[in-house]
Amino acid sequence: MSVRWLDRKELHAVAMQNMKPAGVLLDIGCGIVPQAYVHTQIQICCEPYAEYVARLQEIVSKKNERQYVVVNMSWRDVVERFPENSVDTVILVDVIEHLEKEEGERLLTLTSKIARQQVIVFTPYGFMPQHHVDGKDAWGLGGGDWQEHKSGWLPEDFEGEGWSFYAAKEFHGEDSMGQRLEKAYGAFWAIQTIDEQSEGGYLDREAALQKVAADLRRKEAEIGSYFLVRLENKIRRILKGKR
Repeated sequence: MSVRWLDRKELHAVAMQNMKPAGVLLDIGCGIVPQAYVHTQIQICCEPYAEYVARLQEIVSKKNERQYVVVNMSWRDVVERFPENSVDTVILVDVIEHLEKEEGERLLTLTSKIARQQVIVFTPYGFMPQHHVDGKDAWGLGGGDWQEHKSGWLPEDFEGEGWSFYAAKEFHGEDSMGQRLEKAYGAFWAIQTIDEQSEGGYLDREAALQKVAADLRRKEAEIGSYFLVRLENKIRRILKGKR
């Protein structure tokens, strides 16, 4: 295992150079900020907190650079209901530190089965305390409890093959509320490349959506989940040119 150490200002740019474009991207736990690091045509945003989901729907309705599907799902829903190899890339930006270590490890293991191409993670380097006493988050919403940090991560915590790491020793100089920290905390990107031969996945929009819809339909037949029927219907509405 090797870590490429970078300056704070170049961390994101260098990591993005190693992120493959995706036909379909699964963005887990995005809050009200859908990721914009990976070039994709279809972005499925899964967020467990209902207040964030409502705000997220408003935000993506004003964007037109890609197609968005927003669903109210926890990470457990995702790993239980999305079929294996059903999306090109799974991204987790500032997510795993909000889970207990064992839960985060399970999430990483199972998302590598859902993704055909890459799993991409961004998290603080080690444990970085974060707690919102009044229950309010940095956006002024009531998601303070969701924003609490419960675990700390290092590159050696990532099991399996294909992981690359890009890190900065000092990245977070302020807390989530913009208050200066007594010491700066590091951060890192972990990128697992699952298929070295991939040339970017399903970059044809219609083919990508048809593939996901078919995968969800097969999974629905296995587990009898009406949720997957509704998600498939959302995807098919996009295929027909409707939101």
